[in-house]
Amino acid sequence: MSSIWIDKVKHKNSVDEIELTSGIYLWVWHADKIPPHIGVSLGGHYFSLKSNGKDSNLPVGKVLEILTKKKIPSLLVQCDLQVESIQPFFKDYQSADGIDITCLTPLIHLVFNDNRKITLHVLLDNLFQANKIKSIYAVHLTEDYKGLEEYDREVINQRIKNLKNAKGKKYLPEVC
Repeated sequence: MSSIWIDKVKHKNSVDEIELTSGIYLWVWHADKIPPHIGVSLGGHYFSLKSNGKDSNLPVGKVLEILTKKKIPSLLVQCDLQVESIQPFFKDYQSADGIDITCLTPLIHLVFNDNRKITLHVLLDNLFQANKIKSIYAVHLTEDYKGLEEYDREVINQRIKNLKNAKGKKYLPEVC
């Protein structure tokens, strides 16, 4: 994350301080790790593509319980995107494959309406430059958090392959 972003982050002690049931939010799970995992919510429903499947239409309240209970360092990025439903962007995917499909793929389709292979940095930079980011909230991240570290697609693909080879990964937040 570039330095222009770090000034925009609002640290919150609790997710209860953020209104997540209206509007669209990008969820950056494990924002202190490389690579983080990305999900999206709209109108109180959460979606995420993972190496072992996908989360589709989960109530945001249930997802927040996991984030809070496990104190997962995360960013919640409120976006100004005009979309009626998230489901169509996830319907054609079963899981991230570590080759062409990552947790970010459906979101790239949502934002750009194409299948470019980019990282979260590029997506966020594009949203920022287009004035499509309303707020960025940091939850369970320290005040000295410096932002997302740079990484490339190979790091993402390797992480997905490692997760696919791991046994017993059944909890919701997944780094991909």
